[in-house]
Amino acid sequence: MPKHLLEAALFLAPQPLKVEKLAELTGLKPAAVRQLLADLAKDYEGRGIHLAESAAGWKLQVRGDLLPRVAHLTPYHDLTEGCKRTLAFVVYKEPVTQSEIIRSQVNKAYDYVHRLEKLGMVTGEKQGRTRLLRLTPEFERYFGQDKESIRAQIQAREEPLPPKPPRPKEPRKFSLRPRRKAKRLTEFTGPAQNQGQSTQQTERI
Repeated sequence: MPKHLLEAALFLAPQPLKVEKLAELTGLKPAAVRQLLADLAKDYEGRGIHLAESAAGWKLQVRGDLLPRVAHLTPYHDLTEGCKRTLAFVVYKEPVTQSEIIRSQVNKAYDYVHRLEKLGMVTGEKQGRTRLLRLTPEFERYFGQDKESIRAQIQAREEPLPPKPPRPKEPRKFSLRPRRKAKRLTEFTGPAQNQGQSTQQTERI
């Protein structure tokens, strides 16, 4: 009976379950739960579903080699490439602000984020003028893996960007316009100075 209860809990849980949580659920000691988990893992050997352990806990999930062949049966198989890129960005940098996604993927990313929130894969909370986005347990349930494992796969596939070539220096442009003539001194003198010069000329006369 406790073994069946563990199996049912692992099947229904949207996220991996830790041994402590399973012990609380079954009323067993952690050592007994670990033994039942080992027995359950053997029961699933060679089948399409297996019991996997990760840093986040234990979870029943589809075998990795079969997932690409059955993923189209999920309700989210029609995710656009834009939604997938936005989702990968959130996975890689979680938590990430919506403004950072927009800077990276232009304004169309607003629609992608809205779509992912509607599907329940991403949730957002207000942070200043933008929103802080995080993954939900539904994301892990859909992909059959915990987000840490998926993040590690994305990091392993990421290739460093080639360095940008230096910008060529533009040649200096020389103007061929003739130099302007120097202005007369009277053009720089104020009204008081001009008036004083006129008075001196009158006295001389």
